[in-house]
Amino acid sequence: MASLAVKYRPQTLDEVIFIIPPNNIVWYNQGVDYMYGYVYETENLVNHKKYIGKKASPIFLPEYHGSGTILLEAVAKYGEHNFKTHILEWCESLEQLNEKERYYIRINDAVNSSNYYNI
Repeated sequence: MASLAVKYRPQTLDEVIFIIPPNNIVWYNQGVDYMYGYVYETENLVNHKKYIGKKASPIFLPEYHGSGTILLEAVAKYGEHNFKTHILEWCESLEQLNEKERYYIRINDAVNSSNYYNI
């Protein structure tokens, strides 16, 4: 069984109930559907360049801006406080998460655009 995430989108770990079965961790919140993770967009507030990525997490982690090499160099240069991340879409599975990340990168032409850190 894969780790699952809540659709409720709790903002802190205190809002999530943990059930730990053998060999796995399931994130659970009673009475809600489950989500696997989210596709996000991070923006540099100084030059307005962006980064599209995905995060397998049951909660939104606003301090997580991404792991792209060029993005990390920009965070080091401009400071983490100059980056803001927001969710583009929640996803129910790893397959959907991968598909939606590719979709948002494609529709924004993020790999070819000088307005994005994606490579």
